[in-house]
Amino acid sequence: MPLLQRNIEQIRVAVAGLGQMGGHHIRALRQLAVGEAEPYYKSGLAAQVGKTRLCGVCDTAPEAAARFPGLPFFNDWQALLRTVRPDIAVIATPTRTHETLALAALEQGVHVLVEKPVATRRLDWDRLAATADRHGVRLMSGHVERYNPVAIKVRTLLLAGSLQVGNYQFRRCQPHDPRIPDDIVTDKLIHDLDLAQFFFGPVAAAELLDFETVGGQVQEAVVALRHTGGSSGQLLVSWLRPGDGKLRDIRMTAADGSAVTGDFAAKRLRIGGTEVDCNVPGWVKAGNNQIKDELADFIGYCLEPDPSLPPVQPLLTPAEIAAATTIIEQVVAAIKSRRKLA
Repeated sequence: MPLLQRNIEQIRVAVAGLGQMGGHHIRALRQLAVGEAEPYYKSGLAAQVGKTRLCGVCDTAPEAAARFPGLPFFNDWQALLRTVRPDIAVIATPTRTHETLALAALEQGVHVLVEKPVATRRLDWDRLAATADRHGVRLMSGHVERYNPVAIKVRTLLLAGSLQVGNYQFRRCQPHDPRIPDDIVTDKLIHDLDLAQFFFGPVAAAELLDFETVGGQVQEAVVALRHTGGSSGQLLVSWLRPGDGKLRDIRMTAADGSAVTGDFAAKRLRIGGTEVDCNVPGWVKAGNNQIKDELADFIGYCLEPDPSLPPVQPLLTPAEIAAATTIIEQVVAAIKSRRKLA
């Protein structure tokens, strides 16, 4: 299946995994399908995403079907692909299943968006990317925090040169949810590793500073990063820190010494103690639905370009996915060997 034609009548989307993230994707897709698009979507996408139609959902738990009545339900992914023949697949299943499900869809010529991380080994990512290239379809990772208005505002200020940062610290702490099968490296660290690349560019070196395990599962980790552009910082992710809510923020020191704090949960940014409006005209609104924006971008990425408009590019590149996968693999290996990264 080549890129989708712009005059296509329907864009058929299937979702694998009906847990929390799968549910978020289904609700966002339903909003897009009834025309609840945003005026800042790129290259005429507001009209295109209204063609979205949920054609099937898949989960291995039979009781999951009751959560989304009215949608064709399958407990076998291959059967869904053969029966409903989607144009786009969204995979929101546990990480260990990503490669198998994504490969099955890509080999059927389906464009695939996989929740983060697509893979935890560079070899697996390379195999998936090669399969997508061979079949002429799109493959992307769902790094939804890039679509947070705080992230987009920070990125905009950095690109414009109106904000210059020498060092930073990401913190992502919350109580542990026992339903999450992944450890905190693949479930949480990947978010801030990806944002660090988004803000400060390629990573030149990474070092595992500390980690804690509970019952054999990594539940806290601290990683230091140094970027090729000269910035450096630390990523702290923890399910062990006290507190009842979610802490998802970044603290930066600007070149003039002023403090910069971004709260990704509250979608608020402060520079030198002053609140900054996170609206970016033509790009994002402060109260956006991040998953809906990400889906709209991916749908546009899968469409044939309109020759009169700039091509749609998601906020994430395959090269960045590959780089983040490499670092995650190194962190996991360092934890297993209880040593620091070289």
